[in-house]
Amino acid sequence: MSIPNPPPPPFCNNSLIRDDAYYEEWQSPRLGLTYLLLGIAFTITYIPCLIAMLGKELWSNSCYKIMFSVGILDLCAMCTNAILPGIYMIVPLDYRCFRRSDFLLNIFCSFFWDTYCMIILVLGINRCVQLVSERWSTILFGGLRVWCWVAAACIYGSLFVAVYLSPYGSISFHSGIGLYVWHESDQVSLRRSPPEVAWDQFLKLLSC
Repeated sequence: MSIPNPPPPPFCNNSLIRDDAYYEEWQSPRLGLTYLLLGIAFTITYIPCLIAMLGKELWSNSCYKIMFSVGILDLCAMCTNAILPGIYMIVPLDYRCFRRSDFLLNIFCSFFWDTYCMIILVLGINRCVQLVSERWSTILFGGLRVWCWVAAACIYGSLFVAVYLSPYGSISFHSGIGLYVWHESDQVSLRRSPPEVAWDQFLKLLSC
């Protein structure tokens, strides 16, 4: 299946494309370094929390199994939303030229984020059911059944990946402003709310 990105500009085939104009548009070292350092810092502090959840007392509770899954998704999302984008902004990478790497970054980003959103809902259901009835908590989340809920969340995230694979939902990471953006050819990109526009402008100021 072809990558749903706009056609690459002619200068992508030229090894001398990295002139001043290229760096001015696509490089944002200060913002990229901020993304990178925050991503690494949060990852380092997160790992001990995940290790603690593997303790026998905590692991016997289904909610900690779900929270452990949430933590794994958090670490993966940290890579696709902070660490790798930070590197992209420092290097920098024009998504129109580096289509394959941009495509993979967007796919994993959408999967981790959408799966995370669903599994948080699963965790909320788990806590509410356990507060109401221990019996129903065991029926729904006992033993290996808790992993069925986690698998369902992963399937949910995969459905959104299918959307982003289509020409109607394709996004790319813009290394010059540090945002995932809709392609200009997408009709969705024309429907942006004022808060979204204001946030984009704020990040553009930081990237200058």
